[in-house]
Amino acid sequence: MAQSGWRTRLRTYRDENVLALRGSWLKVVAFFVGVVVAPAVVGWRFAWIGPTVAGVLVVLMLLRHLASEKRNSNALDLASPDAVARVWYGAYVNSEMPLMVPIATLGLAQLHAVYGDTPRAEELLERVDWDKQSPLMRGNRDYVRAFIEHIRGNDVAAARLARAAAPLIELPRWFPGARQARRYAAVMDDLGKMLAEDDRAAASRLDASKVVRKGRLLRGFVAWARSRAEERWGDHEAATVWLGRSRADLPHAYGLGVPRPETVAPMRAPAVLDPANPYAAPAANVTGASDAPFELRPREKGPKTATWAGIVLWVVLVAVVYAIYTFVRFR
Repeated sequence: MAQSGWRTRLRTYRDENVLALRGSWLKVVAFFVGVVVAPAVVGWRFAWIGPTVAGVLVVLMLLRHLASEKRNSNALDLASPDAVARVWYGAYVNSEMPLMVPIATLGLAQLHAVYGDTPRAEELLERVDWDKQSPLMRGNRDYVRAFIEHIRGNDVAAARLARAAAPLIELPRWFPGARQARRYAAVMDDLGKMLAEDDRAAASRLDASKVVRKGRLLRGFVAWARSRAEERWGDHEAATVWLGRSRADLPHAYGLGVPRPETVAPMRAPAVLDPANPYAAPAANVTGASDAPFELRPREKGPKTATWAGIVLWVVLVAVVYAIYTFVRFR
């Protein structure tokens, strides 16, 4: 694919992915540069303020990230995929971030497949116009489709989808998130090899995968897949052990064979959608109803200059605070 004009001519999926993601990362970098550099610019005496504030922000962000990971992991104890999604993505309802709608759609589709409603998962995937998304997003869509095909037992088709998705998610090695993307691609490739080709070496690689160990949803799914493989290889005891691990991580994975309690009705997609919002199901924003269908509601983007204006205002604010302090301190 190529584009004319001032933009770089795009020749690879890697180029397209960088172009799609670089705006978000540039904003983050600009913010931290503003935090660190602005005090030094307005006054050398207080240049230490920038690194100090930046350090505090990094620590706070790390603590928030760890707390969020724990909260998201614990959410898989909930009995409804929509309840889990409300924990995972609830802070981004009505998001203006263009990537959040496809990201949340992919996550919610996975949840519905694991919880036993693959038709609903497929319906969610069909609501996004993937042709307008980056190759990275289209590749992740294909990984979710592979995920669904594994659940259905179509392992050969799943392996084919995973192999086709790998080139789509390519990023330069230096780009943030590139290593995680490569590791996830390797996990999906090994899943296909283990289940479709009886590759025991792939099973060993999955055991050692940091991505698998870290994520509860993926860890439970891989354990279920390993149980299927061990059963086929004739080791029923190992199959039982792996299935137990899967059900410990995913206690409501009705799509993975967890017995559905009689009080839990099979989930079905709503018959009528909100005509004003093709992404949202009825009652998507009902509060207090954890089982109500949940999806993000995309809003129209605000002015492109809004974020950059915020960064500039931050620099101006630092300058004003410094000026006031200097006036009071040295008058």
